[in-house]
Amino acid sequence: MGQSNILSSCHKKQELPLIPSSSSFTQSDRNSYQLKHKIGPYLNRTDSDHYKLKEWNNILQTTNFQDFDLEKELIQKYHHCTFPLEKSLQTYYIISKQHYINLIKQGPPSKLRWAAWKSILLKNQYPYNYHGSSELINKDIKRTLINHPFFQTTNDNYTIAHLQLYNILQALVNIYPILGYCQGMNFIAGFLLLVSGGDEYYSFQCLVTLFAHPKFMLYFNYDSKFQLLGFLEFITQKLLLKYQPQLYKHLNSQLKFPESFWLTKIILTLFLYNLQLQYCLRIWDYIIVEGIFYLPSLIITILDQFQSQILAINEFSEIAIWFQQLDQQSLNVHGLDDSNKYRLQKHEIQQYAKEYRKELPLIEQLQSYPKGLSNFLKDMLN
Repeated sequence: MGQSNILSSCHKKQELPLIPSSSSFTQSDRNSYQLKHKIGPYLNRTDSDHYKLKEWNNILQTTNFQDFDLEKELIQKYHHCTFPLEKSLQTYYIISKQHYINLIKQGPPSKLRWAAWKSILLKNQYPYNYHGSSELINKDIKRTLINHPFFQTTNDNYTIAHLQLYNILQALVNIYPILGYCQGMNFIAGFLLLVSGGDEYYSFQCLVTLFAHPKFMLYFNYDSKFQLLGFLEFITQKLLLKYQPQLYKHLNSQLKFPESFWLTKIILTLFLYNLQLQYCLRIWDYIIVEGIFYLPSLIITILDQFQSQILAINEFSEIAIWFQQLDQQSLNVHGLDDSNKYRLQKHEIQQYAKEYRKELPLIEQLQSYPKGLSNFLKDMLN
């Protein structure tokens, strides 16, 4: 089914709400829309939000262009900022980077999470062209984050969320036609839509950054050779053997449980397929500020929380069920800070790339990580 057919299906039995990014939306309209669908500032609000807002509000009240000789730099680097909130956060990111990163890792208040993520992710603007059609995308948009009300429908109709998700994924395919669409991309794009409050355009901009920037390189998570996916699986197994040898032996030697049954989906969807969204929000706070090579450290930290449960399972079928039902487990998000002790250093990434022994362009480049990576990505992706 092409995009025109999707649009026809959307209008067939229902009258669509306005797209949230529409200029005709007032702030009140936008807030009502986000509240109704529990997205953006209303996505997983917690009791701690009130206290977190105090520190963040102090930043917003004390940071402005007039205090710092940064206006020229900000205009050049962050010309896309259109709101005072974003400009304040971008300014603070420049003048107090480490403190700002620590704040995000502690978990921004729901009201400010999207602006905080944008302050890290938005570096360039990419052409947003979603013309075209893809049967693969069409099949997957209704399989995306189906437990959240934003993507739920009571009949066969497409919701506005489905249409926005389709547009974003088709636009990504148009930027990277050789890559095309791969399952797992829909979860990444859908989650950005949730956190953004239905901001289609900037969700796409952040998605491309996640694919193209040297800090993330998700393009290679989905390329034909799955270069980054395989390497991250390799690193995770190495860390598991190093820090949790009993668990490594239990999964790989005793149960002979293939990583394709659990680890692959974690890496392809950045936990979105496996854990509750409230936990994914906090995991992504770390990934956004630390980058993709922090993912193995987070995986080891989370496995450590569940180690006693996993070690108590002695049947292949039971461990398969346990991982399938991981989204029913409770995670101590305050324990995510323990991931710092598993942090990979640059020389370790280089060494693992050499040990990986795969003659792949990305892996060969990572043997001198991060030297030359930016130019490599420009050559490969353009």
